Amino acid sequence: MTDSALRISHITVKPDRIVARVEVAEERHARTTPSLIAMLAPAYPHLLEHACVNERGDTFAAVAGDTSLPHLLEHMAIENQVRMEGERFATGATYVGKTQWESRVRRIARIELSYADDLVALAALRDAARDLNEAVSLMDAGDPSGRLAQRP
Repeated sequence: MTDSALRISHITVKPDRIVARVEVAEERHARTTPSLIAMLAPAYPHLLEHACVNERGDTFAAVAGDTSLPHLLEHMAIENQVRMEGERFATGATYVGKTQWESRVRRIARIELSYADDLVALAALRDAARDLNEAVSLMDAGDPSGRLAQRP
């Protein structure tokens, strides 16, 4: 793998969704932390409000501080899609995602994301992975109050 906390090793575009294989580099990066979520909150202000099927509540907020890193990536990609589509078309589309471990031991997950436009979904996932890796890198450097680079 690379120096990144996670990488997308394969993407399949299906007629109704993209399916991404995500590899987490190290066990210490397999789970989120409240500090990581707090760092991402300014760039992803609606993240905690996302509907989310989980064992603790009805929103992503219920699990955000202790969930898998790929699950966080899923929600970040969804938020990016909403933002990107809103800027282009204001489609009002509802996006659905699903994350599961293919191999928890090997830290390989599968993320499925619905889309209105496959190219937007691919860009949203790419940007989410970049932002998440940047945030984890800042956390690793001991800078939990760091800010993600400003994006145009």
